[in-house]
Amino acid sequence: MNLSFNRITLVALFAAWSLLFNSTLAQAKPAKLDLPSIFVDADEYNSHADKTADLVGHVKVIRGTEQMTCDKAHIDLAKNEIMAEGNVVFITPTNFVRAEKMNYNFETKKGIIQKGFMQSGHETIEGEEIIKTGEEQYQAKNATYTSCVNCPASWKFSGSNIDATVGDYAYVSNAVVKVYGAPVLWLPYVVVPIKTQRQSGLLPPSFGSGSTDGFTIGDSYFWNINKSKDATLTETSYANRGFKTGVEYRFVADQNSKGRFLGNFINDSAYAHDSRFTLPDCRYTSQGCVVNPIPRNSAPIPRFGLHYEHHYELPDNYVNNINLNLVRDTNYILDFPQEMTGQGDSALENRFSLAKNTENTHTSADIDIYENLLKADPMGQNTDAVHRVPELKYFLMPTKIWGVRASLEANYVNFFRAGSTYDEANNIPGFQPTTPDPSVANGGGYTDRFRTGQRAIIKPDFTYPFNVGQYLDVVPELTYEEDYYQFGYGAPAYGATPPVSPTASRRSVRTTLATRSRLSSVFTLGDDPKNNKFKHEFIPEVKYTYVPYLYQDRHAFFLGNLVNNNVFNGTYIPQAYDNQPVTEFDNFQFDYRDRLRDLNLVTFGITNVLIQKRVEGSDTNYRQLIRHRLTQSYDFYTAQQPDQTPPSPQTPFGTKLVKEPWSEIHSLLELKFNYFNINSDVSYYGYDQVAAETTSVGVHNSKGDTLSLGYSETYTAKIDPTTGLIVDQVDLSTHAQAVNLTAFFTTKFLDISSGVGYDLIYNNFTTYLVNGLVKFPGKCWGFAFTLQQTLGGSGSYSWSLPFFFGDSPVSLPRPPGV
Repeated sequence: MNLSFNRITLVALFAAWSLLFNSTLAQAKPAKLDLPSIFVDADEYNSHADKTADLVGHVKVIRGTEQMTCDKAHIDLAKNEIMAEGNVVFITPTNFVRAEKMNYNFETKKGIIQKGFMQSGHETIEGEEIIKTGEEQYQAKNATYTSCVNCPASWKFSGSNIDATVGDYAYVSNAVVKVYGAPVLWLPYVVVPIKTQRQSGLLPPSFGSGSTDGFTIGDSYFWNINKSKDATLTETSYANRGFKTGVEYRFVADQNSKGRFLGNFINDSAYAHDSRFTLPDCRYTSQGCVVNPIPRNSAPIPRFGLHYEHHYELPDNYVNNINLNLVRDTNYILDFPQEMTGQGDSALENRFSLAKNTENTHTSADIDIYENLLKADPMGQNTDAVHRVPELKYFLMPTKIWGVRASLEANYVNFFRAGSTYDEANNIPGFQPTTPDPSVANGGGYTDRFRTGQRAIIKPDFTYPFNVGQYLDVVPELTYEEDYYQFGYGAPAYGATPPVSPTASRRSVRTTLATRSRLSSVFTLGDDPKNNKFKHEFIPEVKYTYVPYLYQDRHAFFLGNLVNNNVFNGTYIPQAYDNQPVTEFDNFQFDYRDRLRDLNLVTFGITNVLIQKRVEGSDTNYRQLIRHRLTQSYDFYTAQQPDQTPPSPQTPFGTKLVKEPWSEIHSLLELKFNYFNINSDVSYYGYDQVAAETTSVGVHNSKGDTLSLGYSETYTAKIDPTTGLIVDQVDLSTHAQAVNLTAFFTTKFLDISSGVGYDLIYNNFTTYLVNGLVKFPGKCWGFAFTLQQTLGGSGSYSWSLPFFFGDSPVSLPRPPGV
């Protein structure tokens, strides 16, 4: 029987065959068949008695999720096979095949592709004959492989044999690497991934150079341990330093808990001759100068850097965080800044924290261990670093009690260090470093700087907000604070100096009255009231802070017994300022919680806000476009204090005190528009007629590309070296100017992420970090480079030629502040 049909589908044929099968199966045991139907469309269809058919013209065959088109085909329905010829296109959910001829079995998923190619994602295998040995398995002779999507491919592997599994790997024998068709490298055997999921394997090598490192080459092996764990093993060769071994391990415990370990080790030949190691610079140490060079040998110096962090969210609202940073020497983070953070800091922090949060409370226990980065010997002992072991915190969030909002803070810290429990004053003539005798005196007074001990703070706070009419908000606040100190040691009387008690205490009452008014107007600009309606708010405010009661023991801990009695009623008590810098002469003891602030202070402020209302469909959005705040304070306590310190054996007589009650005029401006923003922080010091500022101007687009230019001009306060007291709001000798540029943008062929700092006083680059990725046509390879210099470190650069298998490369990390 030979029937011809024009544009007939195989649905009718299946109905006829089902009648034939039913008559046959009626005399036999029924067989259970569960096969998908095959749908066929063609210009001509010729069926045969052996359950085969020939299709000619615009052939289209569909079986489940598989689809094939061609010029003509022969189908064997009994075997579920098709032999297709002419412009063959075969499509599955994961693969695309184009060939001159293709034999394929829909049941076994096997077949032969002749003079064609197979594509899965970005991966393409092309050859004279490709044998499909399974659902996702292919073998090819004298074929090529590439992950480029351009034609001709930017690069490809040509091999005598390619054995590939989609979603796994392609194994290429006798491989020749070709770039734009030209052979550049022969490799006996190559394994390349042809899947987008994480997988174990070698990463592209990286190259670099630096003034100290010399030429550098490194490569990494990525180990996909399981779905929640992986690791990267790296070996790097430095021409001047030697070999460095690194390992990075990452894990995810659950949706909200994860961690990471990073460790690197090197026997550094270059560091053995580094002057920072052989003769440290005493300017950057809290231990004084090194008189004689430290004897060193020329053998390679073992160096390492270790970092570990994790965040665990535990049952019952407990949260555990660990952040560890360990180095063999304090210069390690300057020489290898890409491995550890902390460049420019005075110490590395190692912290363990366990916290429990409820709706109204916060309870936590912390342990903080610090590695002093300012010690003279970069490999010296860490005995002078002060640690918090432990720190216990409890906060009761503001809770209404009879209309009053009450909160409570309780804080306990044990300050500990491995060395002496106290210091003498640093760098003052006639003073020696720490001695075993705490009663060493100069001019009849103690010079100890207490550095260890225990402190407990209890601080309840009460506020009662109310309104006066519609335009005035009033917030009175009362805070009581109790501070207790236990030092564990004391000092006997020495000459005219009384003994020093091993304990001290302080208590105070602080009152605050804040008033604020808010005036506003609504107006429309332009012809579109939906998107051009604006609201301007004018907010004047006055805040007065006064300490009516303060008691503190006459103790060396509180600025050397400058207080002549315990009653706060006109007696001079030194206070600190928010912008007071931390120096070796600074008088705060453990931390800022020991400073006295705002004893009698009034602050005036004016804020202007511009808000835009936009209506988009059924949604109404409000956006703050402009915010400008001006503030200035007047310090009654400073205005009423004497011109000089009162006579006291604890400080030189007649130390000049600050008589500048008006603070700087502080301006804070924020402008946020669709593609443009400005942030400006300016302080004008009227007594010295100079201004300090930090201003940044940025532009951005809807893709997230950003360019920001920042300018800073700063001063620090002038400190009396013998007392640590502020004698002027501005020290003109500390004038500093700098600019910084940050950029992040991605294009079709180039990605850039950079941050650059430049000192306008010394005309040099202080820091820079430029990450770039040049993406060649085809989305399959690129040129990655890094230029980097950290504060106090030397410059270096590195580059690599990454090959991208599967998806396009991910974006570069954004620089800080972008």
